[in-house]
Amino acid sequence: MGSGLRFAQLLPDTGILLINGDIPDVLELTKDLKCRTLLFGAESCTLPLDYVAKNVIFDNLGRGTFTLYKPKENRAITEIKLSVCGMHNVLDALAAAAMADALGADPEKISSALAGFSGAKRRFEYKGTFMGAPLFDDYSHHPSEIEAALKTAQNYGNYRVVVIFQPHTYTRTR
Repeated sequence: MGSGLRFAQLLPDTGILLINGDIPDVLELTKDLKCRTLLFGAESCTLPLDYVAKNVIFDNLGRGTFTLYKPKENRAITEIKLSVCGMHNVLDALAAAAMADALGADPEKISSALAGFSGAKRRFEYKGTFMGAPLFDDYSHHPSEIEAALKTAQNYGNYRVVVIFQPHTYTRTR
């Protein structure tokens, strides 16, 4: 918790800390901060959240759609339909949408901006097909990134998942 707490304490009193409600010890981390603190997360989070990705669904290619929802106000803000795959991208989009809403952005502009996001280079990047199967490139090298890429691949259509791992260093391979 040390470096995360030190980072959060750098925010001015007028700042906003948007933080994932699923982070261990999140309430302990944020309890004495002077800035405005907003929690976001999936519906499965047990803490009282300021922003939720409600009614998350995935199409047959794993692209997520969800409602940006404010549970404390019992209010839906906008529906967000993503062009990228995976639950990790839903949570990233939720964070971006929550901050945009907290700063007063128009809900329609939030939705259209996120719909137009086509993903980061080498993050589950579509490269074409081989013998009818889709091929993706992903630069994942941290275990949580690899896990997210594998979950995304498993939810992409009805294909068998085959992984080719290219080790660059001993520590990354370990």
